[in-house]
Amino acid sequence: GGDGSLTGADVLRSQWQSLIQELKDQSKINHNLIIPDLQILGLVGSIDNDMCGTDLTIGADSALHRIVENIDSINSTAASHQRFFVVEVMGRNCGWLALFASIATGADWVFLPEFPVDLNQWQNDMCLEIKLGKKMGRSCAIIIVAEGAKDTAGNILNCNTVAEVLRTKTKNEVRVTILGHVQRGGTPSFHDRYMATMMGVTAIKEVIKEKNNNTNNSSAIINTNNDKNNNESKMVCSVGGDFVMRGLVECVEKTREVNRRMEKGEKRVLESRGEAFQRGMHDFKVFSRHAPRVAVVGQPVLTKSDSSVGIFPGIVPVLMKNSSLRKQHLNNLLQNSINNNNNNTSNKTEVNNNNNNSSSNSNEIKNNNEIT
Repeated sequence: GGDGSLTGADVLRSQWQSLIQELKDQSKINHNLIIPDLQILGLVGSIDNDMCGTDLTIGADSALHRIVENIDSINSTAASHQRFFVVEVMGRNCGWLALFASIATGADWVFLPEFPVDLNQWQNDMCLEIKLGKKMGRSCAIIIVAEGAKDTAGNILNCNTVAEVLRTKTKNEVRVTILGHVQRGGTPSFHDRYMATMMGVTAIKEVIKEKNNNTNNSSAIINTNNDKNNNESKMVCSVGGDFVMRGLVECVEKTREVNRRMEKGEKRVLESRGEAFQRGMHDFKVFSRHAPRVAVVGQPVLTKSDSSVGIFPGIVPVLMKNSSLRKQHLNNLLQNSINNNNNNTSNKTEVNNNNNNSSSNSNEIKNNNEIT
């Protein structure tokens, strides 16, 4: 289960011996019966992927597959009818599903609980980016809203609010889709099946290890409440592809602390989600940018002589299905248009001022054309 179910199990563990003693006092079980302390090994099952201490929870990958599948279907309608779609996904206080669905589907904008938007600015920022995409030839747009998304004033952002802003500022047709509980059902993905299996194996190995330890030290079977390391509840975590045991209470408390900080509107909550989440946020910002980044003083930029980059997809449809390739392709088209306009002006001046370089310029243009 999630943090609630696992916390309840840990409470039962902490009260186990007192409950046993109560049953003995009521003569409901044999007074001489020795019952070991309860050991809890938790496997986190949650589509929200909001538990600290583990990279992924059981069910999150399947839910993400379901979201991506549905948004792909919406994309077809959006493109054919040239409409904007606002899609709400689950996740409670965690934006993992919304963020990685946005990357996978090439969404144009995303609202996350970890990243409250400016109360007075988000409307203009979003619409400016959407309009820029339309100006570049993108006929549709997908905006994903996590169910726990807020602005800096603490107001919940729902799909209808976002849709109304889009209608007013872009004058475009907008539709709202709330995926709802379809995200929670369906066939589990391979990764969820594999992870659940290997977490189960890890838990059973831990049980066998604890049993062997208790066999070697029979006194530990009777009461180990004074030994926290032996008796504390544990949780099977997926960390960097491996499966390890961590303290359940510690992981649950960290998760709740993140939620408390989000409720208070504290900054730097994004860092509490871990490196993968932060990297995903950075990647989405890059993929969703419709125009090339404006050069900033002091930062390195590629010039014409630095390098040439070619992208060769195996099949044509791949180009429009992959977020990074699609954005790179659109950026290149716009940048080439800008460069061509600038080059036409500069080439005329250069030819007039420096006839001696005309031969080398011709060779360079020829080589560039061959590369193109």
